[in-house]
Amino acid sequence: MKDQNKVIKGQNLRVFVGDKCVAFATSCQLQVSANLEDTSTKDSTGSWDEQEIVGKSWSMSVDALYNAGGTDATGLNAQEMLDLLLAGQQVQVRFCVTGGAQNRQSQTETSSMAEYDGSAWINDLNVTAANKSNASYSASLTGNGALVKRVKGGPVLDS
Repeated sequence: MKDQNKVIKGQNLRVFVGDKCVAFATSCQLQVSANLEDTSTKDSTGSWDEQEIVGKSWSMSVDALYNAGGTDATGLNAQEMLDLLLAGQQVQVRFCVTGGAQNRQSQTETSSMAEYDGSAWINDLNVTAANKSNASYSASLTGNGALVKRVKGGPVLDS
């Protein structure tokens, strides 16, 4: 397929919390890790360690310019993110390719690109306000349960 050989620009990968794209984002990350356990024995070959996966974890993070005021119906601002953290609410998050107005519309249904969804806790939010600079914030979200891959018109695939 055509999309599979296309390099994606950073501005076209976004984090969504609920149905809102994190507004004014400057960067975002998705991290997926496998937890390994050493299974080496006296029968293992040579001095090489042997491992097996015993669990998986994931997280997302986002850096954005601080805007405490309203955005629009499609954008989540810093104050709303902080309110969710303070309320201790688990949130639905999505990491996907975007386009459209303000680059806030998922392109999963119109391309061959996958998106990754799951439930997460907002576990960290840091605000930076340096003199004569734009205020910014970073938020970390830790996955709770499976990270799920979704593709165009297809079924949900467990990761």
